[in-house]
Amino acid sequence: QSDIHAYMERIDALQAKLTYLAKETVAAAKKANASTDSSSMEKQLASKDEKIALLMDEGENLSKNELKHLQTIKKLRTKAEEADKTSTDLKKRLERAEKSETELQAKLKRAEAAERHANEKMKQVAAIEKQVEELRTDRENAAELIRNLTTQLKEANERATRAEKNAASKAFEADKGTIAHLQNELEDAQIEKKLAEDRAASEMRKFREEAERQKEKFGVRELEFKSEIS
Repeated sequence: QSDIHAYMERIDALQAKLTYLAKETVAAAKKANASTDSSSMEKQLASKDEKIALLMDEGENLSKNELKHLQTIKKLRTKAEEADKTSTDLKKRLERAEKSETELQAKLKRAEAAERHANEKMKQVAAIEKQVEELRTDRENAAELIRNLTTQLKEANERATRAEKNAASKAFEADKGTIAHLQNELEDAQIEKKLAEDRAASEMRKFREEAERQKEKFGVRELEFKSEIS
């Protein structure tokens, strides 16, 4: 802007000089007409014409330079506007990228929390499975004990029957005591078996219900997580 102002001042000065020289030329012409020395007048006119031509040439050059400067300034302003627009677009893109990064970090934290929760549930399921296996073993042991007691009771009954047939009352009384003892043990074993079976059935039911709940939770959580990251 300072350069343009300087050029404008120079152009104004040249125009003032042109006006001044034009007036002087007219005055000189009038004076020459009144003078008898025509050669002197011609020289003056030629000198004035030369000065006018030089001033006009300088004014034209200044006008061209001024136009170039104006065009340059216009281009610079256009580039500055484009740069401002580009800068604004980049700021918006940066803000969107930062927002997306924040959202992704939040999703990642939720996913990590869900994974930890799932691992804890898997540990709980493993513990329940272990308890169920122990109960199954207890039930099998109780069943084996009942089979053994049943065999012993059968053998005692057979001995008692043989003793009764042989009329060996003393042996029969002894076998009756054995039979009563075995019957008591058998009843106790059957009760223990029933309790073990009930506990096993209850734990199995709880395990199935818990496994089903966890399966539903995992399914819902997986859908939510997929929805979040999509």
